[in-house]
Amino acid sequence: MAEPVPSGDLPQTETLPPATAASGGTGYDIMAVRREGLATTDVSALLRKRLRFISVIGAVAMAVALALVYAVSAGPWYATALYWFVFAATTVLAGVFWKKASLSVNQLRMLELLLFRAYRCLLGGIAGALLPFLRP
Repeated sequence: MAEPVPSGDLPQTETLPPATAASGGTGYDIMAVRREGLATTDVSALLRKRLRFISVIGAVAMAVALALVYAVSAGPWYATALYWFVFAATTVLAGVFWKKASLSVNQLRMLELLLFRAYRCLLGGIAGALLPFLRP
């Protein structure tokens, strides 16, 4: 059976004034949870942090992949070009996420789309390179 949580560990709640029908609300009280260190209304800051983390991890992974490609064998030119493209895209986007703090949510979503399309391009290239070996 679960033990009761001490009241000191619970997030602080605040009752907001009731929404009026003129403001488009339902008229019910809304309970908002505030947590220290996390602005619940600032979606762009949270999205920027998430994209910064994903793009830095992707850039490091592509740098390791490029080092392995050159250490093991040169491989076909198109595979190396694809790795360089994804490495450049993730590095540039990591720099944009790291430096530009005034991006809107729509701009961040567009850059997120570019980042994940670069990863999708990489996966498509890998699948295309492996396809001849997977056929019976």
